[in-house]
Amino acid sequence: MELGFHIKQVDARARVHDFYFYLFAFSRENRFSHEKTSTLLSICRDVFDGDMGTNDPAKHMGTSFERLEGMLLRHAVFRPPKSIGVFDEGDVRSILNFMLHNYYRHWRLYKVCFTRRLQCTFTQVLPFGVEEPAAYRPLVELLPLGEAPPAVLEPEPEPEEEGGEAEDGEATGEEPPADEVA
Repeated sequence: MELGFHIKQVDARARVHDFYFYLFAFSRENRFSHEKTSTLLSICRDVFDGDMGTNDPAKHMGTSFERLEGMLLRHAVFRPPKSIGVFDEGDVRSILNFMLHNYYRHWRLYKVCFTRRLQCTFTQVLPFGVEEPAAYRPLVELLPLGEAPPAVLEPEPEPEEEGGEAEDGEATGEEPPADEVA
């Protein structure tokens, strides 16, 4: 089992290495300077990491391509500090053409190979059963060991009046018991 997993990782890494190798070969073929090559590799890595880092269904090929266009345009216009002019118009066209034919043509392959799969597992204990919550533990059990619970103050009984008892609850406002009612 471990061998199959290892082969899958090596195969996936080989796909990424091929993409970056051909991207580097493209930059050499178009005689890009070191600054342009570095910028192109960084932009493509940013796009790749953004695409493969999420399972969000809103991030599809169209949003990825829009992000690539935005980053290329940001590096094609000289307006410091928001953007700097590394690429010219011809460079941007050739980069977009290369990315369309080499990256976006295989976008789903990259997505399947490099996006982590989400897996949820549900367990049902009893069919149609509702589990009862556990009984609450008394507070005495929650005290640290060796300590006695603090003394609970009992309310002191009120002293009775010496004047005697009131008859049939007239003075106290209580109702007489049911068997004493005449």
